[in-house]
Amino acid sequence: MISDRQSYILAEIVTTHVVTGEPVSSKILASGDINMSPATVRNDMQVLENEGFITHPHTSSGRVPTDKGYRYYIEHFMKPARITEKEKTKLENRLSNDVDEAAIKVFAKELSAIAHAAVIVGFHKDYLYYTGLSNLLREPEFTDTENIFSLAEAIDRREGEIAELVEQSHTTEITHIVIGDESPFGTYSSAIAAPFNYHNKKSMICIVGPIRMNYNKNCSLIDLAQSLLK
Repeated sequence: MISDRQSYILAEIVTTHVVTGEPVSSKILASGDINMSPATVRNDMQVLENEGFITHPHTSSGRVPTDKGYRYYIEHFMKPARITEKEKTKLENRLSNDVDEAAIKVFAKELSAIAHAAVIVGFHKDYLYYTGLSNLLREPEFTDTENIFSLAEAIDRREGEIAELVEQSHTTEITHIVIGDESPFGTYSSAIAAPFNYHNKKSMICIVGPIRMNYNKNCSLIDLAQSLLK
């Protein structure tokens, strides 16, 4: 159990790391709007690390969130982000009154461009369409060839797990978020998936990004995508 103050520090670490991609130090936090002394921040960061919410990279004195830290942020701090009218119109214009497979693929490409992430559509649980993988590979996390290999292997060999994600989305009928080790797209990624029905069969649209993705914006985008595909 962590305190309210420690929860707030964790949220600041997550939001700062999402923006910068760099480990976050107590000095950086204390110099911002957090209104706490560096010593207090350091002590609370140590508690957060001991509890498994953040970790200490070998090459830096700063901290980065763990999968557990991101999950805590999602459950306690995530808020819907504003989708601009321009973005909404772009997505709406990609779907005609008759939403066919070709239209959904064009829609997925537009969604990928707006989210700056990969988008995967699971048609009927057994046919997957991928777009925007180049967006994902531009992220700093994928400059490491081992991380690229992990992603490629996941896509090539884990279609069964991706099909399970389609099933999970339809079981809950709500947005489903998988982080790091939970993700069928590799341990360095996260995925936000939502169900929709295509020709009366279970299908899924999913944004895939690094674990350090903008969950607020991407969850709002997936919710919009789901509403437009209905």
